[in-house]
Amino acid sequence: MSSFIKQINFSLLLIIVTFVAGCKDKSAILDDDLSGGIVTKLSPDFLNFYDEFTADSLFQIDHIIFPLEGLRARKSEDDNEALEVKWEKESWRIHKKFDDMDDTFQRQFVDFNGIVTENISDKTGQFTMIRRFAKIGDQWMLIFYKEMGA
Repeated sequence: MSSFIKQINFSLLLIIVTFVAGCKDKSAILDDDLSGGIVTKLSPDFLNFYDEFTADSLFQIDHIIFPLEGLRARKSEDDNEALEVKWEKESWRIHKKFDDMDDTFQRQFVDFNGIVTENISDKTGQFTMIRRFAKIGDQWMLIFYKEMGA
């Protein structure tokens, strides 16, 4: 897929996400730990979970549905292998607290029908990462992960 088409697809996705976010209640919960991006109204329950998820590796592993559905990053422009992947517990790399790397990356949370999607991207929108969380029973769980990549 050409770079131009990728940029158009990303622009359309950004417009859709902005529209969906714009339809929500404009009151936002901004927390020092979640600064550096747009945050839709998130429950204190989720915020507490998220803080612990990014701080405690054992907690993180216990709050992921393995095998975890997701997408891997392309290794190169010519990479034609399947992008779909099921992340396994044994090879999981622990996710750390968000770092905007001197304002290089931005983050957005969108809560849509109880599924919280976290989008992290560089300022150009070329490199993105997506994580989706859902409450299963009485616990938040990571249910989808798209690896950082183009």
